Amino acid sequence: MVRTRCNNGIYEEDDSIIGNEILGEIFLSLLYQCSHINFDLRLENASFLDETWQLPVYQDHELVPCMDLGLYLGHVCGRAVVVKVEEGSVAAEDNKIEVGDIIAEAFGTCIHGWRRGRVSALLRQNRGLPVSLRVIKGHMGGGAVFPGVVPLLHRLHLDVDRLQDQFRETALNETQGTALISNALLEGHVVQYCGSISVGVSGDVTHIEHAVSAVLSQNREPLTVTLVTGEIGVQAVLKTNRKMVLSHSYTEISSCGRRNDLPDHFAYIAGDTSCTISLHFTCFVFKAGTVEQVC
Repeated sequence: MVRTRCNNGIYEEDDSIIGNEILGEIFLSLLYQCSHINFDLRLENASFLDETWQLPVYQDHELVPCMDLGLYLGHVCGRAVVVKVEEGSVAAEDNKIEVGDIIAEAFGTCIHGWRRGRVSALLRQNRGLPVSLRVIKGHMGGGAVFPGVVPLLHRLHLDVDRLQDQFRETALNETQGTALISNALLEGHVVQYCGSISVGVSGDVTHIEHAVSAVLSQNREPLTVTLVTGEIGVQAVLKTNRKMVLSHSYTEISSCGRRNDLPDHFAYIAGDTSCTISLHFTCFVFKAGTVEQVC
């Protein structure tokens, strides 16, 4: 359409990008670049696209035949959110299902919008068969809580901060499913990660002074990490085994700074989604080897 100027009423001649000779060529060059990107998309993983551009981790599981999975579900906004997993149960094996996950399908049937109790009825109907589930994970690959589930967790009165710590601890301990950072990406600063603390509904820089003191008062054993500032975000990677500890895009980070009386410490505050719309912010505190490194 751009090159042949063949319209047939498909687009506006004067007001559209395609109808403009220069803008149309720029648009074509953009599409050409996109044609070289390998989009590994799962079409069924689209249920949160109305709320966030971030795609959650989407997993298929086939569990052994059983009548009791050891799961307790909370139903909110039409979604079946896992609120408890019994220790030693079929679902708990290898952390297949975790608190905060959403059950999207069971036995090939979408359960979105189902009422309480219908999932149990589905188990009874398929008694003796392997239990196939499709699960939207409550956390991203590096352990961060998936932004789309945060409002659901709050409505179910689940402690998001506690879940965040559990997810990140699991991400550190697991060998499978944890991204290893290549040597090319490790050109960062070696610092000590002291910990994090919630600062509430605002990510203003004024919270940093108090947050640094609060984190240091917890007397946690710091982790030696490489802090990598990339093109789209910040990552903290364990120095010992290159496992991801933190990962935040710049759109999630609302502020950064340090205390005047602790010039070798610094911190940044990030929301659980884009900082312009987030209602929950956390401060992450680090200690550098020298004051010059902080500057």
